[in-house]
Amino acid sequence: MGYHAQELLEAVLILPTLAFLIVSLLIGLYASRRIQGSVRNYFVAGNVIPFWVLVFSMSGQAIELGATHDNANLVIAKGFWDGAVLPIGVGLSLILIGIFFAKPLHGMRLLTLPDYYSKRYNTTVGALVALISTISFIILIAGNLAGLGMLLQLALDIPPVVSIPFVATLVTIYTIAGGLFAVTWNDVLQIGVSLVAFSVGLIWTLFHVDQEVLNQALAMRFSWGPLTQFDQGSLRVWASLLALALGDIVALDFMERVFAAGSPRAAQSSCIVAGLVTIAIGIALAVLGMVATVVCHGEANGSLLLFVERTFPPGLRMLFLMGLIGAGLSTIDGAIMACSVALSRNVLSVWAPTMVPASRLLLVSRGMAVPVGVIAVLLALVFPVPAELLVLAFDVVFSGCLVPLVLGIYWPRGTARAAVWAIVVPSVVRVILHFVFEDLGLDSRLDGLQTLMPPILSLLLFVGISLSESANEDASEVSR
Repeated sequence: MGYHAQELLEAVLILPTLAFLIVSLLIGLYASRRIQGSVRNYFVAGNVIPFWVLVFSMSGQAIELGATHDNANLVIAKGFWDGAVLPIGVGLSLILIGIFFAKPLHGMRLLTLPDYYSKRYNTTVGALVALISTISFIILIAGNLAGLGMLLQLALDIPPVVSIPFVATLVTIYTIAGGLFAVTWNDVLQIGVSLVAFSVGLIWTLFHVDQEVLNQALAMRFSWGPLTQFDQGSLRVWASLLALALGDIVALDFMERVFAAGSPRAAQSSCIVAGLVTIAIGIALAVLGMVATVVCHGEANGSLLLFVERTFPPGLRMLFLMGLIGAGLSTIDGAIMACSVALSRNVLSVWAPTMVPASRLLLVSRGMAVPVGVIAVLLALVFPVPAELLVLAFDVVFSGCLVPLVLGIYWPRGTARAAVWAIVVPSVVRVILHFVFEDLGLDSRLDGLQTLMPPILSLLLFVGISLSESANEDASEVSR
């Protein structure tokens, strides 16, 4: 493609990109009319979101840039399972939420996921979960902002230092304005475009690429070895899958939508359907990555975008870019929303109740979106590694927050003290391992242990301390 043709293409693509962003802003501003000063309307959209909107919204949170663009790029660089594990893991987490958690949690009429920990244990446990989950989700926001920055630079030649703050500002404005109404309504637009773009992109590719290319792609990038062979890094792949499938159960944004559902059945069904959609779209992007491996073979900068630019017609190319942008936006807005409400309701209102009385909770929740967005922008600019950020984000909550949630619902003997220790110690251990694991000199095939060990430690601490406290209480009663 010539220099002037490339400039023309960038100019043509910038217009629909800006239009897409502006429409998202307008939807969010319009949604502000539904808040009417109500905390419940802002936090969980008044518990009135219907099934079909929830499916789009759940899918929008799950189908993000790590599970789409970076999924395909990891397939190109390494292999099918290295990329596909991301959307498969996130999709499985939605299915598990639907089967085991949606109905009981929806019935509790919660406003945030940390509310559950506060009610089941105490407000200290709720605050700890809110803090850890917020850190995790700021990492997730940063990963998607970084991905959008790379995407817009490659496609439109807009530098990340410009695009990342611009996108974050726009999303923060409409999230502050319309709360979860704005987020869910935008998800219908944003992920709707993504689903059409990725589906059409895959169908077009399968009909326009030679069978020989498909066979080569399968031979070059698909193997069962990464799942079954220890020498091929199966421990790392399974660890990543579990971190996403189980760690994402403790996802503030997914649970917001569970609470916002119009009925327990809608909450359950939407999770399961959205999980299946996420897995299907993720596999579609992984297949495109395999085909791109052959088409872009030998290219130093081989990527999904290079493949799209080289093979797709202009209209589909533009639609596909919009799909990737929609995937990033639909995750960023929900994550900003989730962080701001958890911080205001479960941290500030507990630790500084005089500063955040009930009458100011809505105002403070809106205000907290600003520092969340600023921190995420800074992180995205200094550490732009979206796929790595995605896995690390859910490693943290997988380490400490999962066990107290699961056993809190299904094992009545768990105690608040056990929950505190089971949250704090494994989370700290996971952060330490992230920085020192490579320096331990272990066999490279053991990569993945740093993900699997902390949640096991959490389980042992939670069960052990809970049983010990129960035994002490029984002994005290006997002595009386």
